[in-house]
Amino acid sequence: MTAWLTNWGYSAIDQDMAMDMGHGMQGMLSDAQLDELRASSGPQFDRLFATYMIAHHEGAIEMAKQVENSANSEVAALAKSIIAEQTAEIEQLKAFLEQ
Repeated sequence: MTAWLTNWGYSAIDQDMAMDMGHGMQGMLSDAQLDELRASSGPQFDRLFATYMIAHHEGAIEMAKQVENSANSEVAALAKSIIAEQTAEIEQLKAFLEQ
């Protein structure tokens, strides 16, 4: 993706900026949620992790939907792949939570 940005005349986002931006995106865990996850273990950890991953994947799907019809075929293909893969993983995580 960095190459795409460079080819389109944009500069790549540095890691510090990317980490700061991440907390505002849909599906990114808050500091409190990360602390809750760190403090949990066993089945509680597993359920929290699955629940948070579902939200994370849903956020990825929403972002990918914004560019799935891109005029750039590489971007469109990547978006469609993300949507399909993340949807399948959400179904697996939901099945785990139903056990």
